[in-house]
Amino acid sequence: MNSFEKILLAPLYNTDYTDFEKSLLRTSKQDRKKILKTIKSNKYSPIFLKYLLERKIYDLFTKDEIADLETNSRRYQIQNLEIIKEVLNINKIFKKNNLNPVYLKGVALFHEFEDISLRPANDIDVLFSEKEVCRAYKVLKDNGYEEFRTAPMSQGQLEGYAKKHHDFPELCRNTNIMIELHHRITSPNDFDICPLKNQILKNKTLFNFYEIDIYKPNINDLLIHLILHFSTQNFFENQIRTFFDISQIE
Repeated sequence: MNSFEKILLAPLYNTDYTDFEKSLLRTSKQDRKKILKTIKSNKYSPIFLKYLLERKIYDLFTKDEIADLETNSRRYQIQNLEIIKEVLNINKIFKKNNLNPVYLKGVALFHEFEDISLRPANDIDVLFSEKEVCRAYKVLKDNGYEEFRTAPMSQGQLEGYAKKHHDFPELCRNTNIMIELHHRITSPNDFDICPLKNQILKNKTLFNFYEIDIYKPNINDLLIHLILHFSTQNFFENQIRTFFDISQIE
């Protein structure tokens, strides 16, 4: 690895102060800015700051650099608290309507970390069976959730949309936390028949999420989903955090 990569992945390898300092001294000012930009674009600032604190490496960065990362980290912490409240709300709606959601990605990973602020999430991804997903979408619409980027669709339009996509159009309410309902894990462009959906629904596991019981994929399916999402949807870009998700699960 070059110095740029060694600095970015230092929390994963738990690099000591001396080696980290050597790598940092070898980087140019331009690369130093690029490192900070990459940390933020990968939603990686909470983990990076935790590493700097534990290894007492704060002094190798300027006050402005640390303040920038701390501001970025606090934003994710607030976002995660809003996501928790939103999960509690939508799960109450689903339960009332006898629906069976399985929560994916960020929500499923929160409890793998000692602190929720260490695992930033942008939205809430929920998997339903094909029989339930349209009803789940309608139920949210009936409870104040609206389309964010698309115009409202009829039942027929939604069914047509579902044939070309692995999820339905995003919904949100005044909290601006996006809800993505999935009827499959992979895109129809990648697989005619989703290779993971039925497996996740069959092997789902119950866990306590802030005093309510909800379902998530089991550990093996969670790992497979992370790798699939990393490769087929993100094309191996801006996903340094995925390495830490996998490391934390292991």
